[in-house]
Amino acid sequence: MALPPESIDKLLPLAQTIVVAEVLSVSSPPVAERDSLPNMPLGLGRKLPQATVRLKVERTLRGTAAAELEVVKPESTYALVPGITGPFLLDGERRILGRHGPDNYSVAAVTEALARGAR
Repeated sequence: MALPPESIDKLLPLAQTIVVAEVLSVSSPPVAERDSLPNMPLGLGRKLPQATVRLKVERTLRGTAAAELEVVKPESTYALVPGITGPFLLDGERRILGRHGPDNYSVAAVTEALARGAR
């Protein structure tokens, strides 16, 4: 079974910058066609390679950020494509935090956690 996302309270202390943003572009090596992938047990995903992601920042919830940012999506089981929007928690090296990417936490959940003092 796939691991659940980390608790927002565990990720916030690692996030130096938090932005609400839209993915503009993703630069990464091509991903193999699904037919060529080995059969895997249910719940296990194949890790996709690290990618460079260009974000258009709508607003900043923590730290400072330019109107556009270049960040790194680490090797992980999720993919990003242009048009995806949401809160991006970034460490000091502008790497996206979280096991499954920005789709795990709503903007409301992040702002609520920030308001209650999660650091």
